[in-house]
Amino acid sequence: MWGGAILIAASRTRYDRKIAFGLGVVIGYCTLVFIRPMLGFGFAFGIASAAVFLLCGKYQSEHVNDLILRIVGLTSCLYAVFDIKSDILDRPHLTSDAVMLAQLTGIPSIVWGLVWIALAVLGTVEVFKFSCMAPGETISAHVSSASLLDAFKSKTPATTLKNKKKA
Repeated sequence: MWGGAILIAASRTRYDRKIAFGLGVVIGYCTLVFIRPMLGFGFAFGIASAAVFLLCGKYQSEHVNDLILRIVGLTSCLYAVFDIKSDILDRPHLTSDAVMLAQLTGIPSIVWGLVWIALAVLGTVEVFKFSCMAPGETISAHVSSASLLDAFKSKTPATTLKNKKKA
């Protein structure tokens, strides 16, 4: 969900620098408050990630921030699929939401995992399609994966940035 929001915000607004800076603030705050030990990898990675977002938001161009946010957003969307696969399909013996739902409904946990993967893939495709559309364009303009790829090729961050400035 957060990845989709980042991807859409990066592709549909002109606030890429502010969004990147805001992500840096949120990551930095969460790292300082929640990650322990302070001398561990997680803390160092969180602070470094926060610093990168803060510095990019402050000093890099809108184009660079747009590209970074799109990569982070799409990666986050795709990671959901791999996370579900790892948690439910690769390790069905561990307790998970799918196992608990299977106990409640009698529907096997693997079915729940496959349903969630399908929903995650469909959601990612729809978010990706929406992020590739020009402002005012309708979803029906992207009915096939071929037109989706064409739209992505024509909506690279540089092209999209030009469209943002015109709007």
